[in-house]
Amino acid sequence: MNSIRRDIRRPRPLQEAARRAAVIRRANRRAAGAVTPVRRAMSRRRSTFKAKAEAKEITFDQQIPAGCEVTAHREGLFHVFENLLDNDVKHSPRKRVIRLASKTREDGRMELSVEDQGPGIPKEVQNRVFERFFRVDVSRSREAGGTGLGLAIVKHLMDKMRGEVALTSEEGKGSVFTLILPKPSI
Repeated sequence: MNSIRRDIRRPRPLQEAARRAAVIRRANRRAAGAVTPVRRAMSRRRSTFKAKAEAKEITFDQQIPAGCEVTAHREGLFHVFENLLDNDVKHSPRKRVIRLASKTREDGRMELSVEDQGPGIPKEVQNRVFERFFRVDVSRSREAGGTGLGLAIVKHLMDKMRGEVALTSEEGKGSVFTLILPKPSI
């Protein structure tokens, strides 16, 4: 009960959750997407966490070509990256690298990946990480802040943009979140 009271007294995570919910509502009302430059979406969100990353000496290795584009709801994609990068910076140990990469799949869709060198996620809970309010490690999440909504929002936004999100993780080695989105029609 004390942990619930402590979480309620911390307005910032709740304000963030409300702001993200508003983004979901807007994404629900709009079309699945427009041509969205991936580097711009990633860079915009990466800069949000620059100070936190620098404090932990975390670097970003962006391997996204300049012309990489997907068909996605722009604000939705920004918030997908915001949630993924926020988790990576929060949960990665000091002096690590977060890799951002892209490739075109055989089916013609674009695959984007966000890879960290954090603690990884235990196999027995990997199928639950996209559930609302789920936290892999409740004590660590409370220390770092958060509501347990970030990855649920990622999943919801990816569904709305006709995309997919997947997780590959190994404890002690890190996690890779893979986003699959349509490429723009020519």
